[in-house]
Amino acid sequence: MTERDDNLLDITWLCEAAGVSRSGYYHYLATEDVRSQHEKLDHQSFLIILEAYQFRGYNKGARGILYAAAPYETSYCSKRERKMILRSGLRILVLVSQILIEK
Repeated sequence: MTERDDNLLDITWLCEAAGVSRSGYYHYLATEDVRSQHEKLDHQSFLIILEAYQFRGYNKGARGILYAAAPYETSYCSKRERKMILRSGLRILVLVSQILIEK
């Protein structure tokens, strides 16, 4: 049981109400430092991608960002790079059937 401000909260009941398993809840608590470490790495990667995105002052596509980030000695797979671009809300250029679309 968890005690907070003289209220007794039953973990089993809370997990049922939230729709998660108790083992999942305890796993979430145990891996907090791992999640924060991943978030720091993602933030550093985002800063590199943002700098590559703003390189030379014009918008680039995902492949152009990948090539512009090459001097930083980082090796991103294109899937991870596109995922971080979409998560951050950057607008990239997409070429579809020779028509330039801003996404």
